[in-house]
Amino acid sequence: MMSRVTILIFLVLFLMPGCEEPSPQTPTMPALVTPIAVESMPQAFFFGTEKQRALQDELVGQPMPPLWVEDWRNGEPTLEDLQGKIVLVDFWATWCVPCFESLPKRHALLAKYGDQGVMIVGVCGSKRGQDKYDQVLNQHPMDYPTARDPSGAFGEWWRVMWMPTYALVDRKGVIRAVGLHPEKLEEAVLWLLEEQPAPETSLP
Repeated sequence: MMSRVTILIFLVLFLMPGCEEPSPQTPTMPALVTPIAVESMPQAFFFGTEKQRALQDELVGQPMPPLWVEDWRNGEPTLEDLQGKIVLVDFWATWCVPCFESLPKRHALLAKYGDQGVMIVGVCGSKRGQDKYDQVLNQHPMDYPTARDPSGAFGEWWRVMWMPTYALVDRKGVIRAVGLHPEKLEEAVLWLLEEQPAPETSLP
């Protein structure tokens, strides 16, 4: 039989705060707000079924949420850094072969339109394969900032249903597209550049 002292010690240790390993905090993503009225992009730019399109289209007109991701490579941008930029959000996974086969096209897109204020932000958004994040980035270096979403909360907010998933945010920080077809990225960027051209720099 356990003595009263032994039982007391057990209860104290059991009830002491901080004795168990803290669980990682899942970020609380913002609730959707009344969307800003924006012009819709052509449906030919998008990928997915009618039901998937309806879910992802709910994000059009929403403000871009905070970048609640971790383990940044190539710098950590803030929402302030993205202000005035057209931002392509690239959700990828370590096991996604098409994500890396199409990487040269995204690098070319950035090289072609970067001087017009186009940026790309990558997010490793699948819970599966997060342990291979560093290894995969060493094998397939990216020319733009990218981070991990280990909890999956960021990708869930963005209605990510497949890999890769591409979203586009305008210069005002408003989401304009989610679920762009991989072969339509440049067309979508050009469409938005026509609506929101790069501001002219004043000559000295």
